[in-house]
Amino acid sequence: FTPAERSFLMGRETGRTLFKQTSAEALLTGKLQFQGHGQSLATLRFATPHAPLSWREHALSFAWLRDLAEVSDRPRGARIAEPLVQSFLADFSEFHELGWRGDLLGQRLFYWTAYAPLILSSNDLVYRSAVLNAIARGARHLERTAEKLPAGLDRIHAVGGVLVAGLLLPGGEQRQHRAEAALARALDLFLLSDGGVTSRAPFDMLQLLEWLLMLQAVYAARGQRESETISAAIVRLTPALRGVTLGDGLLASLHGGALGNAERIDRALKQAAVPARPLRSGIASGFQRLVGGKTVVVVDAGPPPAARDSSSAHAGTLAFEMSDGATRMIVNCGGGRGQPRAVQGELAGLLRSTAAHSTLVLADTSSTRIRDDGALGKGVEEVLVERNDTAEGSWLDARHDGYARRYGLLHQRRLFLSADGRDLRGEDVLLPARARGPRIGRAQ
Repeated sequence: FTPAERSFLMGRETGRTLFKQTSAEALLTGKLQFQGHGQSLATLRFATPHAPLSWREHALSFAWLRDLAEVSDRPRGARIAEPLVQSFLADFSEFHELGWRGDLLGQRLFYWTAYAPLILSSNDLVYRSAVLNAIARGARHLERTAEKLPAGLDRIHAVGGVLVAGLLLPGGEQRQHRAEAALARALDLFLLSDGGVTSRAPFDMLQLLEWLLMLQAVYAARGQRESETISAAIVRLTPALRGVTLGDGLLASLHGGALGNAERIDRALKQAAVPARPLRSGIASGFQRLVGGKTVVVVDAGPPPAARDSSSAHAGTLAFEMSDGATRMIVNCGGGRGQPRAVQGELAGLLRSTAAHSTLVLADTSSTRIRDDGALGKGVEEVLVERNDTAEGSWLDARHDGYARRYGLLHQRRLFLSADGRDLRGEDVLLPARARGPRIGRAQ
């Protein structure tokens, strides 16, 4: 990788975040830390069942190699990383359901190859052979199984691992071509026409953009022309991601994700280098963005995603967030994904309820049911939106049917934001479901 590419991968362009400083510097003090849980490197076993799942996933992805590369030189980093790779190989030399899970394996292949100097500095030929063998076996396994994963970000991570192997391992041309075709199919199933994603989670949009940019960097490192599939996806995704950020540069708190980190988001958008304005009306993604002066309003104006598309979606239909400049004025509670500390137990479920969002709640029930198994059940099936932008400002008229079957009522929300951003007006109305009136088409 060139210095510029490695700079992006290490996150140096805009400085480190507080969270990254904590996790990266913890590695130098002998601890692998993630979302509030840490384990000593001296006694770390990747196969331990006692650590939180989110920590184990982070450890097994080896994404922490990026943090380590940022805060250490090569010899010091290798002294930390190589014993951990040896520990991993001891625990997962044979198939393991979590250790060989497609999305984690795809990420691990990327980080092992992108940061090879940290894990292949040893002169021990047996160890080096074991690492290279693990990469080759992982690539073969992924090539057989990646497209069997459910459509979504996990499949894209898995297919991306196959692509990296095709680009970087000797004789990988045919594997590269097959992986490029598989990636195009995976993106078609996850990335919507307006740049949103099927999970409807802004945090997933950020993760997808970062992954595509890292894959793009591998092409550059190999001196190859970038994949048209990847570049086209970045062009489509970037304005949609801008559309779900508020004036503080952070993401809207919707469908399981945290606000993110402004430097991380800004770094990804700058690296994408797509000079497009934020998407204002997401016909497919279901987000509406109202802008006036320094005021930004982001509205969740679409049905929740299907259970197959998200395990962390929220029942927050027609919720909105508002910022005045860099100050958030109206917010949702948000979710635990991407937080410095994991959200545990009953609280995680409560944050997904309608009551945790800036929207109307009827009879203390969520507009879409959250089932006992965590999946979303029956509720909102249709959201109808009408938007009108004039010189005076923007009008948004939206309604959903989440309470129609249970209570015979529709929730209608009207918002107006003046052109100068000084006047935000809103109205919530409950209408008889049998009197829906003329169909008012999806957002235009």
